[in-house]
Amino acid sequence: VRGPGTIWGSASTVSYPLAADLPVETRTVTTAGAAGFAVGDWIVVRNDTTDGFRADHRMDAATSGLLDLWPSSGIRGLTYLRRVESIAGLTLTLDAPIRYPLRTRDAARIYAAPALLFEVGLESFSIGMTESRTTTPDGMDALHDNDFTVTGTTGYEVHASRAIDLERVRDAWIADVDSYAPPGNPTGFHILSNGIALQPGAVRVTVLDCDWARPQYRGGGGNGYTFAIYGNEILVRGGSATEARHGITLNYAASGTVIRDLHLVRSRFSDDSHRFLAHANLYDRVVLESAWLQAVNRGTTSTGAGFTATQHVFWGTHVALGHPTADGCAIESAQWAWGYLIGSSADPGETALLCPTSFTNSGWAALDQGAPSDWVEGDGLGAALFPRSLHQAMLDLRCARDGVTCTW
Repeated sequence: VRGPGTIWGSASTVSYPLAADLPVETRTVTTAGAAGFAVGDWIVVRNDTTDGFRADHRMDAATSGLLDLWPSSGIRGLTYLRRVESIAGLTLTLDAPIRYPLRTRDAARIYAAPALLFEVGLESFSIGMTESRTTTPDGMDALHDNDFTVTGTTGYEVHASRAIDLERVRDAWIADVDSYAPPGNPTGFHILSNGIALQPGAVRVTVLDCDWARPQYRGGGGNGYTFAIYGNEILVRGGSATEARHGITLNYAASGTVIRDLHLVRSRFSDDSHRFLAHANLYDRVVLESAWLQAVNRGTTSTGAGFTATQHVFWGTHVALGHPTADGCAIESAQWAWGYLIGSSADPGETALLCPTSFTNSGWAALDQGAPSDWVEGDGLGAALFPRSLHQAMLDLRCARDGVTCTW
């Protein structure tokens, strides 16, 4: 499901620079000159990944000692798709906050969004993909991690495939859509590589009660992710991810995402923030069964991933079964600036430690910013956490404020 154009702009795109830096969580933007937008228009608010922006986050070579962190060729900047709610002079009020400070130094600007597809719903069906017969590697085997670069292998044949892909789409939903093993798949795999991908141009999308499992190829190069979130203002509620490389991953500065009541099962690696400063996202009551959550500085891994997260909140995480790599931790978090690890619980015999440090990779650990360490509260006390769901509490407040009845 893909709308026309690009959210990144082009040589012919008419951009309007902002008149001043934007603070965090503002819903108003003021341009330096008349922009000609109308109420109801969709716009892109963004910056560029400049040398100054890198230096602000210790991603420059002089501070980090590493080259090519947050490369501009692949990581273009923070990007927000927003609807114009009102206009007063040169000031536009938007439907949702800008979730990170934007500076005029980094070419903070707005321009018209492409013609987004909208009100698209995918409901109540299953997708199964016929296995590749090129080779039959164990998708969890590290020996096959680089097969995506090797002609003639399964990894090469299925590299970057996706079962569902949404880009330049708003106000959409995927509900009760699952993966399954088609008859005739000899090893019972469900999908070839990736399941559901919500690209940077996806905004205000709900993924509800979707169960995805068993990618055939779980090697490197961005393969084997059952849920991959790149966009803005996404809700993933319920459902499960089973036997993926990463069951759910936040990528490319994804923001405003809520992941609630998702069950992560036997992930090969962490369920993580993957690269370039995903921010202001909430993990609410996630259940881990041989899985763990991660938000750290990944250094040069994944083409200059660097700090992968800031302002993430992990709320009420439950461990049903610990992952052998996780050292008893439910969460591994060493975010840029502040992150929040609040409330955890575990089944009998298991632990759900809230770990504000990077411990699974010594190289990454050496890149930790130091102070401030992520906020930790309620380690092992998740059963008594109030409110039980932070997302539900926020939703109840919003519905009461707006005088509407909410069924969730």
